[in-house]
Amino acid sequence: MRTGPGSAVDRLAYATGKFAEAVHALIGAGDVKARLREGFRCIGPVGEEDLPESLRSQFRALRGNRDRVLSKERLSAMRIGKAAAIAHEVFTFWRLLEAELNRTE
Repeated sequence: MRTGPGSAVDRLAYATGKFAEAVHALIGAGDVKARLREGFRCIGPVGEEDLPESLRSQFRALRGNRDRVLSKERLSAMRIGKAAAIAHEVFTFWRLLEAELNRTE
């Protein structure tokens, strides 16, 4: 990966940081659905261009849940188990980003 300001490594570090914020929101106090909504707000600014090509399809799948999570009506209808599964996907993706970032540094 290219290094320097605005490089692929910088963008990956940015995305990894945003997912770390999301994980912190997910493990905080409160209702799992509220924490999930906050976590998705944290990763909202992350785009595919911030990620290596190898992780983009997984990111698209994860972002596919965004509208459901950010809609109060749709989120309130979501089962707790589904919300917890999505939260786990966010955590798992963060771990993948961390591993990729560590590999490139």
